[in-house]
Amino acid sequence: MDNSTIRKYTIVTQDIFLRVSHDVPLWTDLSKRNTTSLSLEDSCQEMKLMQLIPQVILLIGTLAHPASGETCLTPQQPFVPSDPVAVFEYADLIRRDFEDYIRDIQDYFRCLELERDRAFREATEVTEEYETFLRRVER
Repeated sequence: MDNSTIRKYTIVTQDIFLRVSHDVPLWTDLSKRNTTSLSLEDSCQEMKLMQLIPQVILLIGTLAHPASGETCLTPQQPFVPSDPVAVFEYADLIRRDFEDYIRDIQDYFRCLELERDRAFREATEVTEEYETFLRRVER
C-alpha cells in the first residue's frame, strides 16, 4: 500500500470520526452544513466509509512506530487449583501452562534487556545532543 492510499484512508477515517464525534450524519456534506435525505446511493457511500474504519485502525497499528521503546508484557502466572482432584485431573494442562510460562518469562527477560539497551543508547544520544546544545548556547 503506497503513501497516497494510506493518506486517503487516514483522511477518510478522520472525517468519519469527526462526524461521529459531533453527531453529524455521515451522509451530510460538512462543507454545506445541510442535511440531505438519505438515498440508496448515500447509504452505499456511508457503508463504504464505515468499512474503512477497521482497515485504517489496523494500518495505523501496523505502521505506527512507538515514540518510546518496546512494550514488554509480563506473562500470566499459571493457575494451580487448590483442589487435589482437579490438580490430578488437569495435570497435563497445568504442566503445559508452567512450561509456557517458563518460555514466556525468558522472552520477557530478553525483551527487557533489549529495551534497556535501547534506552541506554537513546539516553547517550540525548546526552550528546544536550552537550552540543549547551556548547552552542554558551558561545
